[in-house]
Amino acid sequence: MKWDDYAEKSIIVVSNVIFTLMFLVVLLQIVGRYVMRNPFIWTEELARSLYVWLIFMGSSTLLKSYEHISIDFLPRKLKGKQEKAFKIFIDGIGLVFYVIVFFGGIRMMKNTHSVTLPCLPVIRMSYLYLAVVLSSIFSGVFLCGNIVKNLVVCLAKAEVN
Repeated sequence: MKWDDYAEKSIIVVSNVIFTLMFLVVLLQIVGRYVMRNPFIWTEELARSLYVWLIFMGSSTLLKSYEHISIDFLPRKLKGKQEKAFKIFIDGIGLVFYVIVFFGGIRMMKNTHSVTLPCLPVIRMSYLYLAVVLSSIFSGVFLCGNIVKNLVVCLAKAEVN
């Protein structure tokens, strides 16, 4: 198993755990509100925080296999090495974007480290921005892997029959 496959599987496991926790928190909110007639005030905030983590962690895995939303008019017209070269260009732009997001996430973590969630004072806002930073790292790693794979194809000599 390659390192990027291991990273992808780990992210999927973490995302499944986060989704399960989010489901249980929302279920607790429903039970508290409609069965016990006394809603918990912290469940909505915790569910929202878990959702942020779920989205950012899950979105990075989509980049590895090109499953993210994209306009594919031009790539569908290209074949072979031209298509791979185009993917290298697009992945390079994405890599630049995720480097910028990474440093922005670090800055936001520093700026919000002392801020806590109103209903959950044990959770700092910087923990939410940690999802942005980690997602940027994983996205960058997956994009680098894609660039290397596509470069190998582009630089390969033509096959001899």
